[in-house]
Amino acid sequence: MTITTVAPPEPAREAGRRSRWRWAAHLALLSLLPAWVVFTAVGRGATSGPSLPTTVPGLLLSAGENLLIFGALFGMACLCSRPRREELLLAWRGGLRPVGLGFLWSLALRVVLACLALGAVLVAEVLGGRGSASALRPDVGSIVDWRALRDPVYFALALTLVSFVLAALREELWRAGMIAGVRALLPERFRGVRADALAVVGSAFLFGIGHLSQGWMGVAATATIGLALGALMVARRSIWEAVLAHGFFDAASLVLLRLVGPLLERSAG
Repeated sequence: MTITTVAPPEPAREAGRRSRWRWAAHLALLSLLPAWVVFTAVGRGATSGPSLPTTVPGLLLSAGENLLIFGALFGMACLCSRPRREELLLAWRGGLRPVGLGFLWSLALRVVLACLALGAVLVAEVLGGRGSASALRPDVGSIVDWRALRDPVYFALALTLVSFVLAALREELWRAGMIAGVRALLPERFRGVRADALAVVGSAFLFGIGHLSQGWMGVAATATIGLALGALMVARRSIWEAVLAHGFFDAASLVLLRLVGPLLERSAG
């Protein structure tokens, strides 16, 4: 008697067998998140201060509200599509290795952004004349007031809760959900590298537009970050190095803002 074994179906192929309307609803729900961010930023207006409250209670309340809204939309999306763990790239591999790699990826990301920013400044100075590059500076003040970072409790929450949970984990889970949805909805012949490229570019574009309150330079910078982090999670088949790279990047940015905030204020005055 011959015993034969049947290999389990590939994740993308099995995902494609599920109802397409489920994955379409999944993507539609997740696409509401950047739209909601833009809507709230526009509704808040340019004169009402940064998006992050300047007090500890306000910061905790805002973080809880944002995580609750994300959890509701992400949960409904997952109820529709019923993705498996590997489809959302949730595997953790290598013990503590992702932590070290996430830190190194954050450094590499900062170097890339610095080079791109320098190139943009040089082009602006050549084409627009001296001083025109100042208009390219992202409006960091639309996100956080550096004065609030002088409070040690606020600063600690900003480095941990905001950087690694509210920003990094929430946004990379969203990106993983978008990638899973695109992979499942595209026809079989388009799956693979092309599907991943489309998913990464599309989610990076939406991620950038979600930061429209920082100005177009902020949109370009965050879209670039989204491209890099999306490519990283697809290449590594896990979100965790991207989550940690994102968290370390944001935390380092807040440290720099706390250090240079007084200098920026004096130069502006």
